[in-house]
Amino acid sequence: MLLEIIKGAPIWAWAGLAYGIMVGVKNLQEQFVNKKRLMILAVLFMYLSFSTMLKSASDHPVVLLLWTLCFLIGGLIGWSFLAQKLTGYNKETGKWIVAGSPVFLLLFPAIFTLKFLYGVKLAISPEDLHSVAFIVPFFTSSAIISGIMLGRIGKLLYSISLKEKSE
Repeated sequence: MLLEIIKGAPIWAWAGLAYGIMVGVKNLQEQFVNKKRLMILAVLFMYLSFSTMLKSASDHPVVLLLWTLCFLIGGLIGWSFLAQKLTGYNKETGKWIVAGSPVFLLLFPAIFTLKFLYGVKLAISPEDLHSVAFIVPFFTSSAIISGIMLGRIGKLLYSISLKEKSE
């Protein structure tokens, strides 16, 4: 059955996973970033987690509270412990230089796997999507991971704004 699920997944899903892993490997190295790209990533991660959660929140209103709490915890973890460090500024390109980090390479496959499992559940047994036994672990994991990603990006944007003010 697992092989059928993997074969039945759309090609774009595997292309998305490959791209995310490629970006994660690239993030292991020092890189150049701009604020606009960081903000787009923040909005994307927030949307992916929040939009899926809203579908279940109508059945179980406590899901919204649980998601918010876990998202804030993840954000605090990302901000406090997992944020990338600014190492400089390239005046020629107008981009900030950020130290490499393995965090994206670890978190992207995790969020991909959660989304994939959600899609599989939706296709195989959609009634389980309303089960508390599925909703609680799925949305706590999704919210924590998304919160970590947003916390990391937020800290980086904050660090950039502090550097810009001091210059």
